[in-house]
Amino acid sequence: MIVNLEGLKARIDIVEVIGKFIPLKKEGANWSACCPFHEEKSPSFKVNPNKQIYHCFGCNAGGDAIKFYQEFKHCNFQEAVQEIADMLGYSLEIKGGVDLNKYFELLGKVNGIFTEELKTQSNVLKYLFNRGLNADDLALFDIGYIPKDLPKHLSLQECEALEELGLLFKNKGGGFFVPLQNRISFAMRNFTHKVVGFSGRTHPYSNFKNSAKYINSKESRLFHKSQLLYGISLAKRHISSQKECFIVEGFMDVIAMHKLGFKNTIATCGTAFNTQHLSAINRVCDGVVIKCCFDKDAAGQKAALKASELLYNQGFLNAEVVRVKEECKDIGELLEKGIKSSFESVGVLEFFIAQTLENAQDIKAKDAFINKIRAEISAQKNFYQKSLMVETLKKLGIPFEAAKKVSKVQKQNSQLPFLSLLKTCIYDERVLDLCANYLEPVEFGAFKEDFIALLRKESTQNLNKLSLDEKIDVVAFGDVRFMIFELKRRFLEWQLKDAKLKGDAQALLLLSQQLAQITEIKPS
Repeated sequence: MIVNLEGLKARIDIVEVIGKFIPLKKEGANWSACCPFHEEKSPSFKVNPNKQIYHCFGCNAGGDAIKFYQEFKHCNFQEAVQEIADMLGYSLEIKGGVDLNKYFELLGKVNGIFTEELKTQSNVLKYLFNRGLNADDLALFDIGYIPKDLPKHLSLQECEALEELGLLFKNKGGGFFVPLQNRISFAMRNFTHKVVGFSGRTHPYSNFKNSAKYINSKESRLFHKSQLLYGISLAKRHISSQKECFIVEGFMDVIAMHKLGFKNTIATCGTAFNTQHLSAINRVCDGVVIKCCFDKDAAGQKAALKASELLYNQGFLNAEVVRVKEECKDIGELLEKGIKSSFESVGVLEFFIAQTLENAQDIKAKDAFINKIRAEISAQKNFYQKSLMVETLKKLGIPFEAAKKVSKVQKQNSQLPFLSLLKTCIYDERVLDLCANYLEPVEFGAFKEDFIALLRKESTQNLNKLSLDEKIDVVAFGDVRFMIFELKRRFLEWQLKDAKLKGDAQALLLLSQQLAQITEIKPS
């Protein structure tokens, strides 16, 4: 029996728990995402922080944070409670309960042993310095050396704890041995900068024949490599301030990027980029532009394709795939050769479509993929994303042939951008201020009076319905400029068409000039 279960429930923030596994986006008072329990392109999964519940309007999955954890991780109630408590650093009052702080303190002590040991390894130090690192880098990124005699520095109780954490193994004689011995150590820290595990790297001064270049300590109650992003505790402040995040492949790539000035860089820990990684980045700040910068070799490009597909499926269409322009295999080689880097980038959707078509085995496979993308564009509710998807197809020379709709549906779809922007204005005064500065009420068409009411801090029946309509998406703040531009363009095109029908030459000239001028909107 868990004595303090209610205390744990009081500590749980459902947005924080679910947000560790799927990328949530703010939507008024609630949060939304594509449901992890069934396939969908438009988010129908809603999280209510006030009631501490979630519900999917597509498959009817729902419950509290513990229920979500059980369903997502395929575990029982007891396991879910324990793991959530571990996640929050909350000590459960149960028989055999564990104080996680003791594990964190022990790993911190071990990290200190490793960093001190490195100072005695002159050849390894020289090797690291030749790769472009210095003493400050070694200290900042907790780089050390894993001695064979690690157990001699520890008590029996500490050795047993490290066995549980996967850093020590027991041999047949009852003693302990170090599976990562003689390797260069990289401490892996969690979001709050606590050491949760280690990775060991080979070097030229020990015999690592037929051994992997990197080996991680095994997964434990503290370390889950599919959830951890290397460097996140150092990079999160820079990601938040710059609204950009570079994703690279390895530890040395992260360090190299930091030294080159890109301190908003993190890496996966030997696993493919996944929704849990994406969610961890999304926790740092909303609207972050993710830039995938993987190696130029075949494996790196395969990883980039998988990441681009994930970002596309999760609706992160502002993401980019980035490559270094120089003739280097990876970022680490840039640092080693002392080359100042410059990048070339392509939109994540453009990369995903182009690479998938290039990899397709025949014309039939290409046609099937293009038709799949077209169907997904037709089903897309978000006006900005739909426009971006159509423009990407055009850029690749692929015509978009949307399925014809009945006139009523066409009218509803034509109203979506106005409704999405109005709904966003209800919840975000920054967006309302931008619209007031750059749009005239008449440019909202049939919703002119509703926009005027918003400006007057008044309400209308349409606005009340709109605030509760889950089918209308809120516009991400980073997409507002594009939306305003599109509405102005659409309104000018309508006026231009009207002027042509009336034969008003003067209006035609003026409107044509205005339409040509609004190529970009830059609200101050």
